Amino acid sequence: MCWPRVSNLVIGGVAQAWVLGLSVPVIRDGSVVYIITMSIDPEYIRRIITQLPRGQDWIIAVSDPAGRLIARSEDHAAYLGRIIHPDVKGWSVPPEGVHSTPALNGETVLRGYRWSSKADWLVAAFVPMRVVDAPLRDLWRIFALIAFALTAVSVPLIYQLGRQIAVPIKAAANDAHRLGAGQPIVAQASSLREASELSAA
Repeated sequence: MCWPRVSNLVIGGVAQAWVLGLSVPVIRDGSVVYIITMSIDPEYIRRIITQLPRGQDWIIAVSDPAGRLIARSEDHAAYLGRIIHPDVKGWSVPPEGVHSTPALNGETVLRGYRWSSKADWLVAAFVPMRVVDAPLRDLWRIFALIAFALTAVSVPLIYQLGRQIAVPIKAAANDAHRLGAGQPIVAQASSLREASELSAA
């Protein structure tokens, strides 16, 4: 069975801006006859991660498998589309980990990360080492907080992304199946603008 697929972050041919491509197959008689595509604005992902609980100095970031930044809880526009590391999977060995590393702004940070098994996205939470430079007894508390953050950030983020994106996309996929069978479809309202436009089309 063919599933909807999300692309890496790319420059959209129409909008000439960073977008994520979503492709939904239309199946007729067991074969893919054509594919419906739509774009997702990274701003949608940014709004989700900025709503997640975090400390004042913590930053949350999401990047694609190529290491390109999709969304960032702080200074999103300045970092959107930048490569966080040329060998992101070698640098962030799946499925998760904690290490110190230079951030994109040159500051050394303590970074916890987890790979999403659904979209193959990298979700990371990091804090400047200057904040971490505390008495040794507090260091273990910091690591405990990172472990908690990995769960508190990655799992809800993946769940929220999956839930908020999958519902309209499932509807679009169902419409694609109806189109493939020559049946009429009814436009569905969705909180995801592109999915609503796709359904209305």
